[in-house]
Amino acid sequence: MNRSFLQAFGLNKDAIDQILDACGAQINALKKQLTKLSERNRALQAGLDAANARLAGYEAMDLGGLQQELMRERALRKLEQRRRILARNLMMAGCMDADYILLAMGEAQPSEDWLLDDPEAFTRAARRKYGAYFATEPQGRPLKTAGNEPGPR
Repeated sequence: MNRSFLQAFGLNKDAIDQILDACGAQINALKKQLTKLSERNRALQAGLDAANARLAGYEAMDLGGLQQELMRERALRKLEQRRRILARNLMMAGCMDADYILLAMGEAQPSEDWLLDDPEAFTRAARRKYGAYFATEPQGRPLKTAGNEPGPR
């Protein structure tokens, strides 16, 4: 819209000035709004780009390998807990060197071979095979375990 367009409608100079001033103010307000929206759009785009970059990093992860590693860690922790139960039973039965007995009976390496269901049977077998490493009187009752729970003392 320009001055000649408005003059074609027969408007006087003051009316045309008012119309053009109002139109100019609206245009300036819309330009400011456009500038703010453009800045916001750039900020949002930068955030989106950063999120996409992080997502690409997660997609590149080897989830199968991580799951296998987690399963191995859980198995090792379970075996180590079982080893501690066996060592505790040996000490409660009067064993003077539980680590040596575990090593001698093949317990040093965490493997499924030594995961015994009956810690008391393991202790009895160790006492029979390595009796010299046990005190004559046991220090206490061996722990009875059902799963991972220690029994009454």
